[in-house]
Amino acid sequence: MIPEDWEVVTVDDVANVLTGFPFPSSKYSNSGIKLLRGSNVKRNILDWSVQITKYWPELTPDIQQYILEDGDIVIAMDGSLVGKSFAQISSADLPLLLLQRVARLRTLNIDLGYLKELICCPIFTKHCDEVKTVTAIPHISPADIKGYKIPLPPTRTEQRAIATALSDADAALAAQDALIAKKEDFKRGMMEALLSGELRLDGFNGAWEEVTLGDHLKMQVGAPFSSAYFNKKAIGLRLVKNRDLKSSDSITYYSGSFSEEFVVESGDILVGMDGDFILCWWAGGMALLNQRIGRLRFIDSTIYPGYLYYSLKGKLKEIEHATAATTVKHLSHSDVENVEITIPSLPEQRAIATVLSDLDAELAAVRARRAKLARVKAGMMEALLTGAVRLV
Repeated sequence: MIPEDWEVVTVDDVANVLTGFPFPSSKYSNSGIKLLRGSNVKRNILDWSVQITKYWPELTPDIQQYILEDGDIVIAMDGSLVGKSFAQISSADLPLLLLQRVARLRTLNIDLGYLKELICCPIFTKHCDEVKTVTAIPHISPADIKGYKIPLPPTRTEQRAIATALSDADAALAAQDALIAKKEDFKRGMMEALLSGELRLDGFNGAWEEVTLGDHLKMQVGAPFSSAYFNKKAIGLRLVKNRDLKSSDSITYYSGSFSEEFVVESGDILVGMDGDFILCWWAGGMALLNQRIGRLRFIDSTIYPGYLYYSLKGKLKEIEHATAATTVKHLSHSDVENVEITIPSLPEQRAIATVLSDLDAELAAVRARRAKLARVKAGMMEALLTGAVRLV
């Protein structure tokens, strides 16, 4: 439902849509005019990383129409992220030429910011999900873009007011993204310095020693619990599956019988043994350890669990990279138990883990604020782009 004085139009009614030129890759150069390819178009940003940026040596009359301008909206038309790969050209990106399988939108008779908000958003993504092909490489066509229906307020003034409000929300989200990146960089530096002994916390100056994890812990693998007893109704104990190590969006419970040895509690160190080898300092309370999830069981008190958690993160990445050639990566007992780490005294381990845990808590708080802002932006879009709330 939209207000009576609004209308529904297609992108083709209000914008000029152009797809790129098939510049032959054999003539790409290391300098000249940047080519905008699908790989450069990410989720609401353009990526000009050296390894993916290509150039065309010179501008000739036959390719003039493919020159992009400040404010143009571009959409990648192929790939697994089709419908999510869109961006707006800025003056800093220019000069720039449009390559095939990327679409360029240039407004004709509506506010540019309003069109940008309608394209670079989940609403357009949903449209693309409905029309894209389901082949090995999903793609959308120019007709899919041109036929995208949009609600249109009657005046540019109202269109601009909506665009400004949503753009302000985007700016707030971008500020949170920048803060998250800054805190992640700081934490990364602190981890490297503290876990190597390069930076010592006040009051600690004792010697460090190198230990092999297998001398101080063993890895226990979860049980193959029967799916016949799985449920979503919170009947029984929560089951820790691989996906639970990184998200709690979909929780599974187990109502069958089990052995106490597979019960995990908050504070346990868990690791996914297939795929990305996700390490988790479990905080979800009492649960059951499912198959292909490992729990690190300490056989003495030499290593503090929190210190191990942060020390092992980098080591697992090294193991993951070493097994990257295999189709499905698998982590074994020996992969973990043969890892060597350097440790200070137990009190210093606790202190280091506390510092890094506090940094994680700060990051989690910022991410929570960012998620809240994203929900606010989604609500604003729902209200403003349907006319439920009018700004003028």
